[in-house]
Amino acid sequence: MLSALSHVCESVILNPYRLAILTDSSNTFNMFNSLHALPAYNPILIMAINLLIMSGIQLCVFHVLRGSNKVADALSHLDVVTAMQLQLGLVVTKFSPPQFMLGEVRL
Repeated sequence: MLSALSHVCESVILNPYRLAILTDSSNTFNMFNSLHALPAYNPILIMAINLLIMSGIQLCVFHVLRGSNKVADALSHLDVVTAMQLQLGLVVTKFSPPQFMLGEVRL
């Protein structure tokens, strides 16, 4: 979730004003809709909120039942061929998540 948010904030030339992220994780959904997390997840939530404040983006997180999004399910299993067959025109590129939790301070 934090990686997706960071990617949008850093790589989109004109940041969108509103951003919707769909997740099948009820924990992630609850954390971002209540802004309340277990202590171990507070750094993730704080970093996400900082990104939103700096970018001016309004975030809305939606919960999607596991298995309801066949493209995301295929991608989570590294089955790019199936994902591309399910979603014509889909472009899949390599992605390296940011190293937020390893001491990198530059966003």
